[in-house]
Amino acid sequence: MPALNATTLKAINKPTSINARVLQLNQFGIKRSNLHEVLQDAERQGTKQLSLSTKAIVAHALQGDIEESTEVVAWASRRSAASRRMVMKSFIQQRQGKLAVNGISRLKKSEAADSMKDYFAEGGSMKDIGEWLAEAGQFLREHDNAATHDGRLGDAFRSVGNAVDNIVDGITGAINTVADAIKAAGKKLGDAIKAAAGWAQSKVNDFIEGIVRAGKKVDEILTEAARQGMTALRKFITGVVEAGKRISEVLSWAVSQAASTAREAVRKALALAGSLTTLMLEMATLTASAIRAMTLHLLAIGKTINELIERITRVTLNAAREIVNELLRAGQSVINIVAAAARYGVQVINRIADTLLDAGKGVIEVLNAALKAGTTALNRFISAVIEAGKRVKEVLEWAADKATSVAQ
Repeated sequence: MPALNATTLKAINKPTSINARVLQLNQFGIKRSNLHEVLQDAERQGTKQLSLSTKAIVAHALQGDIEESTEVVAWASRRSAASRRMVMKSFIQQRQGKLAVNGISRLKKSEAADSMKDYFAEGGSMKDIGEWLAEAGQFLREHDNAATHDGRLGDAFRSVGNAVDNIVDGITGAINTVADAIKAAGKKLGDAIKAAAGWAQSKVNDFIEGIVRAGKKVDEILTEAARQGMTALRKFITGVVEAGKRISEVLSWAVSQAASTAREAVRKALALAGSLTTLMLEMATLTASAIRAMTLHLLAIGKTINELIERITRVTLNAAREIVNELLRAGQSVINIVAAAARYGVQVINRIADTLLDAGKGVIEVLNAALKAGTTALNRFISAVIEAGKRVKEVLEWAADKATSVAQ
């Protein structure tokens, strides 16, 4: 569209109400490329006129081309501080802070930082930033079917690029721009977590997708979520797993928390894992101290020694050793551990014999415990002890001692 003449600009910026100016924008068929002319003309007439035209363009954008609001933010970023702040104030007064954030996300880093400072200075909220991040996250989560995205910003996100990969890269870059601008403005992205704590699970999932793309780590997300209470923590654990993070990352965070918080996290992680076996496989990737801590937390939330022993062959030998060592430190006797192993197959018995001997338990103690579990268990443990350390002599000495005791 060609440049607007003075008569047209006067007609657009003359009305004294937002609705009347929207009608003029429609009547003259104003396009995005002409918005800077409308805004500049209004700016020359003072901040009141600039505010009115900004609000009219935002209202006009909501009727169709949402990218018009982005053009307003882009224009303001290159104007004086007073004009920039007035534009931000106008968005916020229109309750369109999310659109302001969307516009900021498309700016250069230095421009975005200044505009975000103005956004907060004029009363912009972390809630609207959280809302924008949630919608950006939703778009990224659904990018394989982006055309069905029905969020208000769907068209704006699609305009970043034509190919899906370009869109994903573009939106990820926009999220990072917003995150950097928040930091430059002296705020914390974690503050948005507080605003999101009361949202429904699906929206929390979208929000977490957004902040994970912005570089937030699992421990940062869950630490802030835990401050909002256990309900929020459970939601955010689900969200980080939905965002592709490993359950082991949740468990790793949990070991450094207070017992009640850690156990709530373990319960939720177990539910998301779908089985104790899957959880223990994730647990086995942790450090030795974390595996020991997780063993205690599993017992504390009601998992039994039998359940842990049954799955002992599913984890690495080193992890199995840590689990058994922690069971012993927690007061479980060799008799209890052997009795639990006796319920299962040869592989479990072999693993338990190996770990008990490695923990410093003697052959005599292990075989005495096996004897209490029955003949089948004893025979299997004798084979396991011999296989574990080729301790035939100690086994024979134990057997001879038992024979003597029976004879006497």
